[in-house]
Amino acid sequence: MRHLNSLLEIQPVDIEAMFSLARELKALLAKGVRPQPLAGRVLTAVFEKPSLRTRLSFDAAMMQLGGSSIFLEAREAGIGGREAVKDVARVIGGYSDVIALRTFSQKLIDNFIEFSGKPVINGLSDERHPCQALTDLFTMQEVFGDVRGRKIAFIGDGNNVANSLAIAAAQCGASFVVCAPQGYRLDDTFMRILKKRIPTADVTQTDDFKTALKDASIVYTDVWTSMGQEAEDSERRAVFGPFQVNSKLMKLAPKSARFMHCLPAKRGLEVTDEIMDGPQCLAFQQADNRMHLAKGVILWVLNVTIGGEQLATRWIADRKRPTRRPLLKDDLERQSLRKRASRRMARSLEATVCPVAHSTNDKLQSFWATSVSSRQRIWIASLQKWRKPVFPEKTCEATASLKVASHPTIP
Repeated sequence: MRHLNSLLEIQPVDIEAMFSLARELKALLAKGVRPQPLAGRVLTAVFEKPSLRTRLSFDAAMMQLGGSSIFLEAREAGIGGREAVKDVARVIGGYSDVIALRTFSQKLIDNFIEFSGKPVINGLSDERHPCQALTDLFTMQEVFGDVRGRKIAFIGDGNNVANSLAIAAAQCGASFVVCAPQGYRLDDTFMRILKKRIPTADVTQTDDFKTALKDASIVYTDVWTSMGQEAEDSERRAVFGPFQVNSKLMKLAPKSARFMHCLPAKRGLEVTDEIMDGPQCLAFQQADNRMHLAKGVILWVLNVTIGGEQLATRWIADRKRPTRRPLLKDDLERQSLRKRASRRMARSLEATVCPVAHSTNDKLQSFWATSVSSRQRIWIASLQKWRKPVFPEKTCEATASLKVASHPTIP
């Protein structure tokens, strides 16, 4: 059974499989085509933290793929004292095909993986945010193509987003640098685990802007105060004040560099309006791609493809089955020409072959028997049945004896 918990637990080939599904479905959606491979399946989303993009992306993804989603706040599900977590996990697993969790504690997600018996997707925890990191990498590929050898500069708090993005970059051969003050960087334990799992990982940390932004293709930031850290807000604003992404800081990066933010953005704090609304910003492309990536993740954990029969039964954007292409003017003209040609040939055959069939001349009778195909005979008989023949006084006895189909096919 597949889960998406940490990007350290999957391989680059798995990431490419998710991206391939997301790309194909995004292209089909742009054409108004919505395959329905998840018809009848249910995703249950259990959230401890409020959400805009995570919740909507999973809801929209399931609906567009033909399935349905159920949303539960943690207290509704009984998490937090009313029931044991493993009991809640087993019950939700019995009603669901896949489960998405957005929590504070990473341990809660681990418990659901152990006890639910269904694929589990980590929608966010205090330690990890794999769906966001995959979406970011997917967006970078759309903009730059292959990200191998590219440099990603993360400015600000070394939080769960930075954690997962560092893994994603290492998986795909990009370099990753965190520019943050001491005490707010990726912790040493994480760095040791990352180097052990991915020895080729190029992840560094600094507080020097010039070093971090030199040759960077992406300048990335996130909020300084994450959910659950509200008590530290004043302290964090003072510490991170110099790390605001503004036009002055962006000038240290190449002109081709693009800006990314996972949202929500605190405008005027970690980033200015000028950058968020400027031409270098990819934040809203990232937000749009959350849904497309969610489709790829859901199909991947369920091990469902969208080829073959699924595409054969696809639905159009207006939720109706595909219909035949309407006839165009050229089609109608070609039809008219074919009909006129058929009528001329029919008159010619009827005028020449029927008299031959009436002849007592042995040679002509032999011609009728050997040179006129049964298909032509049926055609002539059909014409005589439908309308008055060209030579009514010489009705062909030979054709009258043929068995004519009620709706013959005329070539």
